[in-house]
Amino acid sequence: MCQFEFRPDSPLADCNQLYKAAGDHGRAGPTEARPGLYCQQQLVAIARLLPGENAWLLRNLCVAPTWRGQRLGQVLMAHIHQHWPQHTLYLRPLPGLEPYYRQLGYQPLPPQSLFRARFPKQRSVTSVMFRAATKA
Repeated sequence: MCQFEFRPDSPLADCNQLYKAAGDHGRAGPTEARPGLYCQQQLVAIARLLPGENAWLLRNLCVAPTWRGQRLGQVLMAHIHQHWPQHTLYLRPLPGLEPYYRQLGYQPLPPQSLFRARFPKQRSVTSVMFRAATKA
């Protein structure tokens, strides 16, 4: 069993190495926050967060293939909510993942205009969910 360590900003190289190992085509950029979970200095789960006005946009959540099925995505999301309670988190779930995020406290965001105002560079937006900030 591993004692997981949360790091609010994982190195870019660690993040992209995990994406490559997972077969994910995404790549982290220097303007994104990269909170991650480590086990014995090895990155095992990562999220990419794009900053907005008092908000984050979750761009990607990735768990290393050998660590999947152990709820590390949920653990990482809990750390993110605890570390940044003053930020509302938005995400655009892949089809079929809405129930997963609902169980983490996310809700559908009916007026897409609010999301577009906070993240104007996001193009085709079909489904957006959010979890409100817990601190002002």
